[in-house]
Amino acid sequence: MRARTVPVREIHGPVRQTVDVNKPFEWIVDWDENVRFLHEAKLVLVCRRIRLEDNPATSHTHPVSGTTSSSESQHTHSVANHTHPLQYGIFEGSYPTTRNIGLMINGVDVTAALGGPWNPAENTPLVLDITQYLQEPGGRPKQQRNRLRISAGALLDVEVQLKSLIAIATVVPV
Repeated sequence: MRARTVPVREIHGPVRQTVDVNKPFEWIVDWDENVRFLHEAKLVLVCRRIRLEDNPATSHTHPVSGTTSSSESQHTHSVANHTHPLQYGIFEGSYPTTRNIGLMINGVDVTAALGGPWNPAENTPLVLDITQYLQEPGGRPKQQRNRLRISAGALLDVEVQLKSLIAIATVVPV
């Protein structure tokens, strides 16, 4: 038997995650020693309105009160305890006007090098060729836990997918 390489299309994801200014999304992509060559790695990002799911069991009660003061006076605002039913279902937020999507790969900010920050239209795929950031010299993939960190300047959901073309080692009978 002899070893040979075979080209394979590999797809990681899609994964949907909520991101904002203070909460980037970190995604791990790794290849083992059987992956001999990385021909292409295309990162596909699709920005969407945030989606929240809520399924409350009952209504709830809560008090609201507080005191404010200024140089002129001090006064209190109170709202009586109240009870109201909760709505359940799937709720979508608005799509932000400025998204400012950024990307770091293995701790290096590659946003500007790839033409960002980006402000893609809602539900429109943004395709980024990140091959060079995931390759060793000679075309071998970085065989490590490659960290992709997607950030945004506003609250939104990002769907992430990596489409790669790799060559894997296989054993074929002679």
